[in-house]
Amino acid sequence: MSKLTRLCPSCRKVFYATSDKDTHTCPNCGYSFVKKRSFQRIPRTVECAFIYKGVRYPALTKNVSDSGVCIEYSFSDEHVPQDAILGFFSRPLDIETPAQMVWVKDLERGKTVAGLKYLKTETPE
Repeated sequence: MSKLTRLCPSCRKVFYATSDKDTHTCPNCGYSFVKKRSFQRIPRTVECAFIYKGVRYPALTKNVSDSGVCIEYSFSDEHVPQDAILGFFSRPLDIETPAQMVWVKDLERGKTVAGLKYLKTETPE
């Protein structure tokens, strides 16, 4: 069994673990290496769409949260890049907001799943 050496970014102390499973928490200070989500994801499949560079892409949600949405969509010409800023909307969810494409994963030829983060908009006073 091999030992893995880790350096905690919080307390800056070295510790050893026998497997990757053991390295989620620093034994010295309790720092968690696993990024926790701020909002719970709720599985929900509804129609939605987004607009990128003037092109409307129909999509389906896979799951939603208060801070974003996971969608599945098809593309034929241009692949929408990660970090793209776009307009997202869904009537069933009653959402229309700018969003950022945080991650993208190709499923099969022409189909993609992506994670969108809602961007805050300024509200007039």
